[in-house]
Amino acid sequence: MSGDFSHKVLFDFTAEDSGETQWHSIDDRVMGGCSQSDFSIHESGIALFQGTVTDKNGGGFASVRSEEQDFSLDDFAGVALHARGDGHRYQLSLTTAETGPSLYYTAGFTPSPIQWESIYLPFRRFQPKIRGRVLGNSFINSAGVVTLGFMISGGQMGPFCLQVDHIWAFTEKELHEDIPHDRLDEHYF
Repeated sequence: MSGDFSHKVLFDFTAEDSGETQWHSIDDRVMGGCSQSDFSIHESGIALFQGTVTDKNGGGFASVRSEEQDFSLDDFAGVALHARGDGHRYQLSLTTAETGPSLYYTAGFTPSPIQWESIYLPFRRFQPKIRGRVLGNSFINSAGVVTLGFMISGGQMGPFCLQVDHIWAFTEKELHEDIPHDRLDEHYF
């Protein structure tokens, strides 16, 4: 790793050029479902992943994904976000250039509905999936990550809203030295 850095900003929604056009919805409508989601950036610099999940017509998930870009995350230990939730459990999803969009890696998190919090998701927590089914224990090639996304599924029907103001990649140094030890629990690992 070159330089003395402990993180790399991937998306800063407080910046003017954060570009909500860089994200698009991929909901259960692709298989005949009726769930719907939207990704927008509020003028206050908060990205909103919101919509409604329904199991009508065999559906049950909503997701958004960024446009492809080379994130170059090989020097990092994982991805973190500063978020506030609504009581639902969400997944951060990653795809790589070598596997394409059909195979994706996810790590679950449940952000506080009361206060903003930083959520750290080490790469070792991400599980490979195809169409919602876990494929075993292969590890993600972090150097090849080309998209990030959010998903809600698992029988969580009804309206939802996840708020995020920025997403960054972190190093082992940040994970172990910069986070208070009382916050290093299973929520982060």
